[in-house]
Amino acid sequence: MASLEGNKILAALLLGGTVFVTANIVTSDFLFGEHGHFEAAAHYPVAEGGAEGGEQVAEVDKGPEPIGPLLASADVAAGEAYFSKKCTNCHVNEPGAKLKSAPNLWGVVGRNAASTDFGKYSKAFKDRADVAWSYEELNLFLTKPKAYVSGTSMAFAGIKDKDRANVIAYLRTLSDAPLPLPAAEAPAMEETAAEGGDASAAETSTN
Repeated sequence: MASLEGNKILAALLLGGTVFVTANIVTSDFLFGEHGHFEAAAHYPVAEGGAEGGEQVAEVDKGPEPIGPLLASADVAAGEAYFSKKCTNCHVNEPGAKLKSAPNLWGVVGRNAASTDFGKYSKAFKDRADVAWSYEELNLFLTKPKAYVSGTSMAFAGIKDKDRANVIAYLRTLSDAPLPLPAAEAPAMEETAAEGGDASAAETSTN
């Protein structure tokens, strides 16, 4: 009898444990999806193609703020000072200057990636040859280079918002014809919607 009672208790414990584990698995799948993980809060693109040649994305906690508003109050002199302290070990910034271990950054704003005569571009950068270094591209890259261009050989962690805006404002000056600064603010949603409505009305009236 004692043995029978013991077996009943053991069976009850095993059944209870099975129900508990099953309930946890179902709850986890319901809340978090198949693998029980949250998706990343933000993404930005990287240079390498996927298994089928498609573009991959690198998951990061938070993407950078738009650079336009930050550039509006950027300090070019502070950007030059930062560049001189942090960047000149690898980069030169004058036309025709003898290269160091990285590309010449004269004229970098607006030119295509991997488009200079620097002979040591990584494959990751060569894969970006059709992408121009716009203000926002530079903003994304300089936030966290290895997250933005997977496989880059650039050993640099990234630049914080205020310093990054100052550096980009300085890089803009490294040109005989600096590109216009981006808009300091994005158009208000109401204005954009109104403009879209006007355009739709115009199209309707001409069709």
